[in-house]
Amino acid sequence: MNHSIMSNKLTCFLFLTSLLFIFACSKDKDTGFSKPEDSPCNVQRVYRDGELIRDIEELSSTLVKLTGYNSDTISSEYTYEKYSDGRDKKRTFDTKGGTIFIDEYKYIGEDEFPDTIRSSRISNGITEFTDYTLIFYNEGACHISRSEYYDASGVLLSYTEYNYTDDNCSYNGKSYSIVDGLEELSREFEYNYDSQNNPYLSYLLPFSNTHNIINSENTYSTSGETYSRTYTYEYNEQGYPTARTITLTLGSTGETTETEYTYSYLCD
Repeated sequence: MNHSIMSNKLTCFLFLTSLLFIFACSKDKDTGFSKPEDSPCNVQRVYRDGELIRDIEELSSTLVKLTGYNSDTISSEYTYEKYSDGRDKKRTFDTKGGTIFIDEYKYIGEDEFPDTIRSSRISNGITEFTDYTLIFYNEGACHISRSEYYDASGVLLSYTEYNYTDDNCSYNGKSYSIVDGLEELSREFEYNYDSQNNPYLSYLLPFSNTHNIINSENTYSTSGETYSRTYTYEYNEQGYPTARTITLTLGSTGETTETEYTYSYLCD
């Protein structure tokens, strides 16, 4: 695959995972994920170290727009489009740099969980199918057990397996890259969650965790580097975080950095 495409897709993927607090699982299979009308609070704005980085607007019952800011300048736009029954239909990420990424969610019959995510991008007015992801589920409360990432021609590039450790859908697992037909371990990870409400509860993917991450650890095989993060929160009366502090520690040096996020909500 073209390295430029891979780099842009990685940038988009990192944005999405940070936005959704790292996708994992929906806690209750009967409800799938909490739709906007089920959530007493909807996050409106997000600040990082006191600076606005995200503004969220519900355009309709099936369409939500997130606007990203960098130094008071719009840097990206991210839209969620859902079917009338609440299932995800399409998500569009506009980098404001001439490239638009599109993820379309495909379902088998009336199943509430997507079996395939089809990705494409628009650059210079040309739409190009770039890759797709297959999602596999288990019968437990924490649904997703494996994801497989393919290029446009159907070649398997990588896969990730998940193991769940508690009722909050905390998990650990491993990611593998496929190089010349051989599997190579690329990442080992662990994520632990509390029992409070994710601020993006209304907008989560159906396999995203509805709670808040409290600590994580990622070890990358290529560099051998381990990244450990701890998360501390302040909550409102409805159980949503109003402030989140992330402390990142590099395993090789012990160096730490701290970042604070604050959230404003519209609550019923």
